[in-house]
This record gives sequence, structure tokens and C-alpha cells, in this order.
Amino acid sequence: MKTGNRIVQDISMLYELSLSIGTSMDLYENCEKFFKILISRKNLTFASVWISSKTIQSDGLDTYQVLHVSPRFRMLDTQMEQDHFIIQTLKEHKAPFSISHSNPVFPQLIQEHGVENKGAFVVYPLKQIGFLKLYASQRQTVFEKIEVAQLKSVVNKFATSIEACISHHQLREETQRRINIQRRLRDNEIKLKLIFNTALDAVVTINEKGIITDWNTQAHKVFGFSPEDAIGQELGSLIIPHQHREAHTRGMKHFLKTGEGPVLNKRIEITAINRTGLEFPIELSIVPLQQENGYFFSAFLRDISKRKEAEQKKEELLEELEYVNGELRDFAYIVSHDLKAPLRAISALSYWIEEDYGELIGEEGQQQLVLLQGRVNRMHALIEGILEYSRIGRIRIKMEALDLNQSLDDILDSLNPPPNFEVRRVKTFPTINCERVRIEQVFQNLISNAIKYNDKEQGWVELDWIELDDHFQFSVKDNGQGIDEKHFEKIFQIFQTLQAKDKYESTGIGLTIVKRIIERHEGKIWVESQPNNGTTFAFTIKKY
Repeated sequence: MKTGNRIVQDISMLYELSLSIGTSMDLYENCEKFFKILISRKNLTFASVWISSKTIQSDGLDTYQVLHVSPRFRMLDTQMEQDHFIIQTLKEHKAPFSISHSNPVFPQLIQEHGVENKGAFVVYPLKQIGFLKLYASQRQTVFEKIEVAQLKSVVNKFATSIEACISHHQLREETQRRINIQRRLRDNEIKLKLIFNTALDAVVTINEKGIITDWNTQAHKVFGFSPEDAIGQELGSLIIPHQHREAHTRGMKHFLKTGEGPVLNKRIEITAINRTGLEFPIELSIVPLQQENGYFFSAFLRDISKRKEAEQKKEELLEELEYVNGELRDFAYIVSHDLKAPLRAISALSYWIEEDYGELIGEEGQQQLVLLQGRVNRMHALIEGILEYSRIGRIRIKMEALDLNQSLDDILDSLNPPPNFEVRRVKTFPTINCERVRIEQVFQNLISNAIKYNDKEQGWVELDWIELDDHFQFSVKDNGQGIDEKHFEKIFQIFQTLQAKDKYESTGIGLTIVKRIIERHEGKIWVESQPNNGTTFAFTIKKY
């Protein structure tokens, strides 16, 4: 039988607990206020609230997790499965229950760190959302039924406040989520507007009726109509020339009926008109897009007037170049014919003089005739060189496989180096795709020069190559007289020689032709040399 003071204390406790409930919509603050009074008045060791995962998250797991514990300390296990004793008991009885340490299942209730196998638990269901777990370590027996029943109504009120706090929390999260979505949508709308108005192309959107709904800044610049002037107008009557309007209307109707359009999702060239009525060429692509209320079309338009002008100018220049090349080709052959004819006559006359009047002109006269014949031969070689130089680049020889080992053998046979001259290869040469005749001409010229200009008693030339990523690199190295660095560029210029032409027969065109052939093969040529210390010509040829 309770005494009068105990009844007053219980009523005071229940009143105090009731006042603590619902004073805050913060879930943890609400729990903490309730637990603080409950632990103090009932001499509890701790109190904890466990909530169904589905209460917090609709698609959560079918488990229970600890929401709040007071006083705070480490939990050994913060999650409880459906097969736990507490969950099964609450499902079966749907009422509060108490268990002391003498019960065999008592250890199953211990999820909290530091709880010994003593005292007693009391568990209250919190409607459908979870349960309240109270522990008193000093109790020797279970909580009495009247004691348990005493808190039932206030615990139910506490459960209602927990539901309200969870709902409030979820509402705040949902509100914040929607605010964030609206902010992102607004930011995206601003970004799209910026992209739309800073696009380098004119961008125009129209609806199914062909009415303009969007008109960007570049469209204003291209066509002269402001967005205020253009939006709401029919596209066909605004910027499409008369000769194309019927096809535009027919194409729109055909697409809306069949879902197909011959010019949709393609880049085409057509003409348009601006505000002044000027017709000009544009590049156009139209993309159909579907929404719930129907289709709309995005058109991307680019003024290609300057490009067309450049293309026209290019065509005119190409035609002019072809005409000039033709005249140059004809001129080269005409000049060649006109120059060769008198040269042949001079050569023949010199030989007749030598044969018929050799004794009369004496030794000095015969030497002058030999000099004359040498000049005629050099002039003939010069004319042939000019013709050959003019052919490179004009006449494309087909690419074919060239076995450089066999080719070099043939070149050396034709050059027939003197006995005191050695031509050596560092390693076996590759087979390459190239203009066969041209590349053989390169090797023949470089090897011939190495032999011709070598001033050593025992001369040699060394041929080598390496493979690069996109090119082959070849080198022709000799031990000849060498070249001063100041002449490295001069030797590749037409008609330029470093030796007196009476000492070495040379037209000064050979290396110029070599350089042009290598450039035709997307390569480059360079020289490495020092006077009296030999020369290395290196060049690259693109892999084809």
C-alpha cells in the first residue's frame, strides 16, 4: 500500500514528465528532457529509444536501430533484428513487459556497454514506431505491474511526441530537398540561358505550328530581328526565302504525321533572309524534341557567307594556279626546246671544227674547243635539271614498296665508285612505301656527291638508318672535305655550288631537287659537317 507521500511523488513525477514532453520539435532534445526526469525519479541506470528503420525511411530495412540513449555511452550493438527477443515479445503481447537478471533471456537484452548480468529491464512499445527500453542496475526483481502501468499513459504521450518530431524532421528534410531542387533548377535555367545567349550559332526554337518560341542573341546579330520582334512570329515568313517556304511547311506536316523528316538531325546548307531582305547562305541543323504536350524544334543556324566567299576565292585561285602551271609547263618545254636546238648546233659545229680544222687551229684552239664542249654539256645538264625540278610536285608518281637494299646495289653499280673508295652499310635497310624513282634519285645524288667531292686518298661513305614513330631517318656520312656551317642553307638553294664549276661539273640543282623530293614525302633534310672533317646528310621520310 502506497503512502500518501509516495502517491504525491508519483503524481508529481507524472506531471513533470508530461510537461517535459513536446516542448521541442528537436527529436534528441525532446528525448533528453524526458529521460533526464525519468532516470532521476525512477532511479534508472539508463534509458534508450529504439525506432523501426521503416519509420525513418520508407524503403529501409525491417530492423530497429537505437535513436537516443541517456546518459550517452558506447553501444555494443546499435541495431536489432526482427528475431530478437524484445521484438518477438512486443509483437506477441503488444504490451509493456519487465525482465530481471534471473531470467535466462536477460543477456539477450544487453546491447549497452558496461551492463552486468544484474538488475532489471522494462520495455514499453511506442505505438507502431518502436519501443522504450529502461534499465535499473540496483533492482533485484522485475518492475511491478502497477509500476509499469503507472508510466504507460505518459509513455504513450511520449510516443506521440516522437512521431511528431520524426514527422517534423522528415517534413523539414523534404522541404529542404525541394528547396535544393528548385535552386538547382533555377541555377540550371540560368546556365542554360547563358549558354543559349552566348552560343556562337544562332539558336531558334519553334513549336509544332512553326511559331518562334526562343531567339538567342546570335540570332539577333545574324538576322537583325530582336527577340521581342521575332518571338511569336512564324519562322517561315520571317527568315525563310519564298522559294523554300512551301518545302518548309510540307516538311513540318510530314514529320508530325510520320515522325520522319529528310532534313532533320542533319547539317545542310541553304539560304535565309535577314531583316533587310538580303538572302545569304547558312548552315542549318534542326533537331526535333518531344515533350508531354507535343514536339518542339531547335534550329541551329550559322552564317557561312564568309566561308562561301573564301571557297569561291579558293576555287578561283586554284583555277588561276592551274592555268599558270600549264603556262609554266609549256614555257619550260618551249624554252627547253628552243635552248637545246642551238646547243646541239654549237656542239655539232665544235666537233666538225675539231675534225676538219684541228691541225690548223693548233693545240690552244683545240683546248678552247674542249672547254666550249664542256660548257655546252653543262648547259644541257642545267636545262634538264630545271625541267626535272619543275616536274616534282606537278607529276605525282604512285607510291610503291621499295626494297632499299636492292635499290642501293643498283645505284652503286651505276655509279661505279673508284677502287680507293668504299661504300658501306651499317645494317640491312628496310623496305619502304614511297615514290620509287624519286627516292632512288635522292640516294644516288647524295652518294654521288660524297664520291665526287671526296679529297682523301682512301675515301668512304657510310649509309645508316633508324626507325622513328612516324618516319624513317636515313643518313649518308663521308670522310670528305666537309662544309662550313655558314654554307648549310646555301647548298640547298637552286644554282648554288661551293666549288668552281670548272673544277667540278655541277649545275647547282641536285640538292635543291633532293630537298623538294624529301618534302614531298613529308620529311626534312639537314647537314652536319665541319671543314676537313667529313659531312653527314640526314633526312626523314614519312611512313606510308
